[in-house]
Amino acid sequence: MKKYLIAIVIGFLAGLACTGSMPAGEAVESAQLTNDDYVEIERLYAKYAHSIDGLHMVGEEEDYMEGRGDAYADLFSEDGQIFVEGIHKAPIRGRDALVEFAERHLENGPAVRRHVITNFVVTPNEDGTAKGESYLMLVDMSTNPPVLMSNRATADTFVKTPDGWRFQWRNNSLISNNTEFIPNAEQLESGTYQ
Repeated sequence: MKKYLIAIVIGFLAGLACTGSMPAGEAVESAQLTNDDYVEIERLYAKYAHSIDGLHMVGEEEDYMEGRGDAYADLFSEDGQIFVEGIHKAPIRGRDALVEFAERHLENGPAVRRHVITNFVVTPNEDGTAKGESYLMLVDMSTNPPVLMSNRATADTFVKTPDGWRFQWRNNSLISNNTEFIPNAEQLESGTYQ
């Protein structure tokens, strides 16, 4: 057993010697994404949950909707779109539609349901975009204990804009019945979805 552990440690140290170390901000998994890119995309997931749940509105007395739809749409690229299986009949596409969706969703104040996004994996695409995959749970916090309302998977495409990484395409699928992801609007229009 002792020889086995020593062999593992030696193999690990040899691996480190071969790879060398990288300074902060350098690429780890790919030459296309840096550590900073990964962190920024991770924060974008968190900002999404806070924005759609209206958590930033807590404690404000008046005009709580002022700019809230814009704050949500700011998380997307100008051509950004989202589709939620079982909620939307077609993707919500473009800034104006995203603002309207968020304002309608938050018109009664902060949501009692919370989006919990976990287990996300981000990988670079050849075209400079990034692919994101995660689990998304919608939890009703108005009950004690809280109740799981929806269990989903997301397939996301991120694009780097002058303002940083943004969602270009959010696609939510129901895990409970293995609903397939739908193609984005461009794929539908061009017939390239397979």
